[in-house]
Amino acid sequence: MSVESALVEEPRESVASGDHRLGLGGASLAPLAMAQRGGLDPDPAAPGASARPEPEGLTEAASVSGLFAQRHVLLVEDDFLLARQLKRALEARGAVVLGPVAQDREAARLIKGATRLDYAVLDLDLDGRSAAPIAMALRERGVRMVVVTGCDLTALPAPLHDVPVCQKPATIEQIEAALSRIG
Repeated sequence: MSVESALVEEPRESVASGDHRLGLGGASLAPLAMAQRGGLDPDPAAPGASARPEPEGLTEAASVSGLFAQRHVLLVEDDFLLARQLKRALEARGAVVLGPVAQDREAARLIKGATRLDYAVLDLDLDGRSAAPIAMALRERGVRMVVVTGCDLTALPAPLHDVPVCQKPATIEQIEAALSRIG
């Protein structure tokens, strides 16, 4: 079964455009999302502003060893703040992070277009929609994954019962340990 055929519902708004469960519209999160992508620089003339510091770990990232070092990791998470935190933690461990994405269609595009995917960190519930089709597509491609969820684990379909699961809030150490058990 292809990812596209498993995903038949209309796409929802992305995390970068706002988290409506928290009552935040796209306009209120857009500057934060732009800053995360490096699109906003502080005004050096503004009171209390300072030059943007160099990102931590840039030079160390090339020499990082461990499970995530130089690995391509797909991050599928619909909680903006958690996604940002996980992305930073993965990058600090030397991972090349694809995403984060909050929609199944976005994840499907990344899975289909990626020349290399080593691991995936996958939220099981994407704003009320099951990410099981994404997990199945990852499985078909041979990508090792861990599910990070606050949902009931019975929501995992039978073919995915062997996928390691970390309950939210999961630390990067817990995610790394779960993935290391499967290789």
